[in-house]
Amino acid sequence: MTAAAALQIGDQLILEEDYDESYIPSEQEIHEYAREIGIDPNQESELLWLAREGIVA
Repeated sequence: MTAAAALQIGDQLILEEDYDESYIPSEQEIHEYAREIGIDPNQESELLWLAREGIVA
């Protein structure tokens, strides 16, 4: 996912993002995000699908 455009309106910066529907996060990225949202990837591997969905949502 890359930033496509930015627009300044007053003191607000409006960002537009291109979304790649075919993006597949790496296992490392999934594990890092899982930790950020309180999932222990080693103890709760059955919940990694939540982290994966959170990344691509």
